[in-house]
Parts: sequence; structure tokens; C-alpha cells
Amino acid sequence: MNDKNRKKKQEQELATNRMLVIFVFVIVVLYGMKMLYSVMSFGSTYLQGQRANLIVLLIAAAAAVVFLVVGLVQKKKGALKKDKVFTPFFIAFLFAVIALSALVLRLEILHGMDILYIALPLLAVLYLVNLVFERQFLTFCVVEIAAIGAAYCSYRGAWERVPMTVIAILLALVPLALVLADSKALKDIKTTLLGRNADKRFTVALCCVTVALVALAILLGGKMALILTIALGAVLLGTAVYYTVKAM
Repeated sequence: MNDKNRKKKQEQELATNRMLVIFVFVIVVLYGMKMLYSVMSFGSTYLQGQRANLIVLLIAAAAAVVFLVVGLVQKKKGALKKDKVFTPFFIAFLFAVIALSALVLRLEILHGMDILYIALPLLAVLYLVNLVFERQFLTFCVVEIAAIGAAYCSYRGAWERVPMTVIAILLALVPLALVLADSKALKDIKTTLLGRNADKRFTVALCCVTVALVALAILLGGKMALILTIALGAVLLGTAVYYTVKAM
């Protein structure tokens, strides 16, 4: 086996191992948060649950910051080992997820677990997308997921529909601006979000359609917003098919 094939095999093994870690991590965090939620949602243990939640939140957030700093220092010194599963950046990411999960339970006591049951498995899927597909597909997945969430909030008439719509539209405008601006100053950001070979026509079409559907959803509301939510889901599915075929 030559060096090129050996390196490719090592990268594939590293990606597989990290993916396994992410899925096991999501299951463990969901179980832990469910136990914490049970304590927080029970009258006689509510205060103890709040304290435990705060402790988990603060420790996880502090650990995420520490490992992030360690990673940046190692990267600056050229000592960062990227061929390991548990790099400082990866560990910082895991602790950040724990901190955000605890924050969700703290801010949304009634529906916090419902949010985590959707958000954490979705996070695992997005991580898989990041490992397997082009970077621009990951960016589009984030945009479409935010758009679907905004349209669904408009259907339900939830108070989150306005901030979610604003967030979804802003997220859709970022890749659109990057491909249209063609600025050297934005080259690094463009490469990070869209890769080196961004499809300009596809990006413009996708972002414009997404913005239009999200705007219509909040304006029309009701059943029309539900139809538009399904339409955005179809857009995401079509995007997945497009990049799957492109990767072959």
C-alpha cells in the first residue's frame, strides 16, 4: 500500500471513529439530560434540578473554553495532532454541546427535551454530512433546517416565528452574498462555508427560493405555512440528491 492510499485509509478510519463517538455521545447526552429534566420538572426537586443544571452548564462551558484555548495554542505552535480522534477542538465541541443542551433545558423547561430530541440527532447527522459531503452541502443543510423550523413556527403561530424567520433569512443571505460579491477579502470565509468550487447558479437559486418560501410562510401562516414547510423539506431532499449524485 503506497503512502497516498495509506493516508486515505487513515482519514476514512478517523472519520468513522469520530462518527461513532458522536452517535454514542448524543445517546449519552440525551439520557443524561432526560434524567436532569426529570429532576427539574418535579416539584419537590425543582430547585435541586436547577442547581444541578447550572453546575453542568458552567463546568461544560468552562471546559469547552479551556480545550478551545489549548487547541489554538497547539495549532499556533504546530503541535496539533489532527490524526487523533480526541483533539482539543473535538473535545471542546463535545463540551459545548453539553453546555448548550443544559442551557436549552434551563431556558425552555416545558419543551426543552422535545427540542433536544430533535436537535441532538440532527447535530449528529450534520456532522456526518460534514465528513462525507462537500462543505457547501453542510452550509445549505443548516440554511434549510433553519428555514424549515421558521416555516413550521409560522404554521403553529408560535412566538418564535419572527426571530426564526429573521435567522433563516440571514443564514440564506450569507452564501448568496459570498458567491455574488466575489471579493478577495471574503475568500477565506467563502472557502470555509462553500468550499473551493462553489456552484454559483445553484447557490443563487437555492438561497432565493429559500428566502421566498420563508417570507411567504410568515406572511400567510396557517395551512399555507405548513405546505411551504413541506416544500422546504422537498428543497432539502432535492439538495441532498444533487450532492449525492455529484459525489459519485
